[in-house]
Amino acid sequence: MNARIVTSALCILLGAAACGRPEVKPSVRLVTNGPVFAVALGADGTVYVGGDFSQVDQATGGGVALDAASGRTGDVSPGVDGEVYATVSDGAGGWYLGGSFSQVGALERRNIAHVLAGGAVDPAWDPSADGAVRALAMNGGLLVAGGAFTAIGKQPRSHLAALDATGRANGWDPSPDGEVLSFASSGGLLRAGGAFTHMGAAARGHLAAFDAFGALMPWNPGPNDQVLALAAEGEVVYAGGLFTSFTSGATTTAQRYLAAFDTASGDLPRAWSPSPNGPVYALAAGSGLVYAGGQFFLVGADPQSRTNLAAIDADGKATAFSPNPDHAVASLALANGLLYVGGHFKSIGGQGRSFLAAVDATGNASAWSPHPNGAVLSLAAAGRSVFAGGAFTGLGGVARNGLAAFDPGGDVTDWNPDLGAGGVAYALAVDAGVVYAGGAFGTVSGQTRSNLAAIGGSGQLLTWNPSPNGRVTALAPSGGTFYVGGGAGAGFTSIEKQLRANLAAINTAGEATSWNPGADGDVTSIAVAGDKVWIGGGFNAVQGQPRKYLAAVDTIGNVTSWNPAADGAVRCLVLDGTTLYVGGEFANVGGGARSRIAAFDPWGSLTPWNPGADGTVTAVGVSGSTVYLGGAFATVAGQPRASLAAVEASATGTVTAWDPGAHGPAAVTVSALSTSHGWIYAGGAFTRIQGNLLANYAKLSP
Repeated sequence: MNARIVTSALCILLGAAACGRPEVKPSVRLVTNGPVFAVALGADGTVYVGGDFSQVDQATGGGVALDAASGRTGDVSPGVDGEVYATVSDGAGGWYLGGSFSQVGALERRNIAHVLAGGAVDPAWDPSADGAVRALAMNGGLLVAGGAFTAIGKQPRSHLAALDATGRANGWDPSPDGEVLSFASSGGLLRAGGAFTHMGAAARGHLAAFDAFGALMPWNPGPNDQVLALAAEGEVVYAGGLFTSFTSGATTTAQRYLAAFDTASGDLPRAWSPSPNGPVYALAAGSGLVYAGGQFFLVGADPQSRTNLAAIDADGKATAFSPNPDHAVASLALANGLLYVGGHFKSIGGQGRSFLAAVDATGNASAWSPHPNGAVLSLAAAGRSVFAGGAFTGLGGVARNGLAAFDPGGDVTDWNPDLGAGGVAYALAVDAGVVYAGGAFGTVSGQTRSNLAAIGGSGQLLTWNPSPNGRVTALAPSGGTFYVGGGAGAGFTSIEKQLRANLAAINTAGEATSWNPGADGDVTSIAVAGDKVWIGGGFNAVQGQPRKYLAAVDTIGNVTSWNPAADGAVRCLVLDGTTLYVGGEFANVGGGARSRIAAFDPWGSLTPWNPGADGTVTAVGVSGSTVYLGGAFATVAGQPRASLAAVEASATGTVTAWDPGAHGPAAVTVSALSTSHGWIYAGGAFTRIQGNLLANYAKLSP
């Protein structure tokens, strides 16, 4: 790697030269459960990443089949790029999935898919819903789907449809006026719950039933709010949700969040009334008990303290079962004598279990612990498998709060300077074997460090402690001095007890030097060479002088006369030799039209290089004769390039064939780039690169 490293919160200098125009192939499939804002490389090949994450895992995507006994995933994961909200067994070892996703495995699948036994996506079955699928059920040989869609199975269908074995919607078209969120089949009837108030022209508030022929039944209990969960056992149907009463005809019955119905009786619920004091999101019924998960702390006809999960008997009383998960429960499944529980919790049944657990009849968590990195929102069990779906991207990994390191082979190392829950690293720099981290945090490995810290190669916290009183978003080491920038809405006004406005220089003892230009807004990138310090960000003035978004300051602290006057924020700076590359949100800079990316010569003049991007450039790196760009763009120089591109450094600025493409179900940004020995490292907010699940961090080979 180059000996000279310039690192900022959003922009890291690329090191050793890349070879030609690489074919992009993902190497290591590790993911973080939150965005990566900074990447820095150590001299020994260690890759350091910083961001807003709490876990590093092997990539699985948002749904995975697990062994019900061991929790292992087996050899194949379907690779769902997005979130899974509903799951049901196909009866042959495979699964139907519904959610908010765009791709499963190598195939495009919009919000609904069929995964065959072994994990492969069914290539022939593709109903393609135009909105999220929230609920699934098998009924009479058909797959019934509910959700936010208006078209599915190649037919217009609002919120509810039945799909045949080919994936086509049949003629059934109940047309609810709101989302269907839950199903239960019982007594020859299919019951649907959700946010609707009508089925077609018929009034059906949040609950409805259909016979075996799909005809709407007169059953109309009329809960006053959404039904989020349904379950059935024998002749009893249970409903959970946000409701607090039921109205049938002129009769209104108070019933909070949980109710039971006899399949052969009238509209109103049974006298059974557990009355949890908060909403119920998930239900499972078996052996005369109903298990309710949600967000409550009291439940039962004789109220008992039960946090977020309870077992309720036929009299409406809470049993002794009391796992007490520490956050909401979103999904439940009964199988193999265990209750499988998914949700937002980090502990349950007296054990640390992140988002997913199996609880025995006494309420104790079993050893089963797949450890996904995000919320589990759906569960289904069949045979020896449990399918978990949700808002996770990987599982089975290790806790890493804000900072992590990977060895040259791509494995997570033991380096773990924990920034604590909620701690975020925005900037990294490696200097003489020490990792410097800037961000928004108050502790490192349990010791007080405000927003800036120095960490040794084995993860030990060093005494260097400047303690800026606000967020650090840029770092650049130069000759034993560390130039520090702050901002992102909460920059610093003091550092090491000295007044400094978003700009400071710190020596190796952690003391602030006299360098004090001051910026009136965010500083998100810094580059240093010789006696000059370039700064970019969201400011309007430096040292009291008008300088919009881009400025140069000498090492004494005086702003220079250079004033390129960008018309939009600058997000990254990189020096390559004597050329300064600038990326950001601007359309004009240095007196010329430059869309989000520009280059300046040693005299500060705009060069002819002008590839242009149609969205923000947040990361720039140079390797040999190639300039790499990362950001939130869709095209560069008029060529389709999804958030990643490579451009020739020559005056023509021609886009190369390198096109990995960063994608995801939400807003996608590549925030950091670095290279070494032909490898390209990218960090940001994404879920897929070149069709491979690589959430937020990717190591790409030429």
